[in-house]
Amino acid sequence: CVWNSVYFTTFTALKQARGSPGRAETLLLGFGAGVFATCFNTPFDVVKSRMQAGVACPKPPKPSTLDRMLAIAREEGLLALWKGFAAKSLRMGVGGAVGILSFDIICDVIREFDHKPARSGS
Repeated sequence: CVWNSVYFTTFTALKQARGSPGRAETLLLGFGAGVFATCFNTPFDVVKSRMQAGVACPKPPKPSTLDRMLAIAREEGLLALWKGFAAKSLRMGVGGAVGILSFDIICDVIREFDHKPARSGS
């Protein structure tokens, strides 16, 4: 939810700022938006992954996601919330780039198909 919100907002803003980007630029904008969105999502992913794996994760009295984030930051330092960021940002950047470019291509095909006159049967 966090990643999608930041990704689509960022991509839309970048695309509007660039006008009508071509395919290569759309790929780059999608990659940049994916990496940027990952900056905001990684702390949530670190907590989720630790909870799923049963890895030592500080257990505050109230075990909400935010409480666990604060406990990790307190006990391991703030940067511990971005462990694995490099690999994840590359994966999400590439995924965002390919996904948005595929979406744009499919929309173009549908628009082109929609504008063709219907064939008359003879």
